[in-house]
Amino acid sequence: RQQNKINLNAVRIIENFWTNILEKREELKLEEQIKSMPKDCRELYRKFINLRKQTKCLKVNVSNLNK
Repeated sequence: RQQNKINLNAVRIIENFWTNILEKREELKLEEQIKSMPKDCRELYRKFINLRKQTKCLKVNVSNLNK
């Protein structure tokens, strides 16, 4: 039982690390795509992307609460 907890914690740490790597890759890709946009548009687009991510996380959290 305790070994399962240790394994689950290890898996969570690895998942968080990998998620951070993927997010950084996405940010670099996004910056490459929007570098030709005007500055104001880039800022608005970044805010839009962040809002979309927050909305997705909120949906996941609400669905987990309902379980």
